[in-house]
Amino acid sequence: MAKKPIMHFKSNEQFMEYAKWWQHRLNLDSWFIRFELCDEAEYVESEDEEGVVTYLGMTQFNFINKQATVKVTNDVACGELSLVHELCHLLTPFIELSDMSEKSYQENAFKNHVYHQSLEELAKDLILVKYPAIDREFFMCELEEIGL
Repeated sequence: MAKKPIMHFKSNEQFMEYAKWWQHRLNLDSWFIRFELCDEAEYVESEDEEGVVTYLGMTQFNFINKQATVKVTNDVACGELSLVHELCHLLTPFIELSDMSEKSYQENAFKNHVYHQSLEELAKDLILVKYPAIDREFFMCELEEIGL
C-alpha cells in the first residue's frame, strides 16, 4: 500500500481502482455508482440561485434506488481526498434531503458550508486511518496550493 494519498490520478484506470476500493471500504457496495474523472479544465458545474457555481467534485444521487454519479476533477490538491469527500455524501444523504425551500438563500448557504466542512473532516479522518504514515499536517498542502 502507498504511504500517502494520491494527489493527482495518473489515469482513469487508477481513479477507478481507488474509487472501487473506497466504495467497498465505506460499505457502499449496494450502491450503483458511476464514477467520472474529469480533466483539469473540465470542471463540474451546477447552477444555484446565484448563477453558475464551479465545483471540483460533485455527487448526485437517488437515495431510494441507491444510484449515484460521482465526479471528481484532477485539479485539486489531493485527488483521493476529494474522491472520499464525494463518497461521504452517500453516507449522509438524509441531511441533504431535508426541506430547505422555505429558508433564505443565506440560511441554506450557511447550512451547506457547515455540512461540507463536516464531510471534509470525515474524509480527512478516513484518509488518516488508511495512511498511518501521515498526520493532519499533510493537509496543509491544500492551503499552500491555493496560496493561504
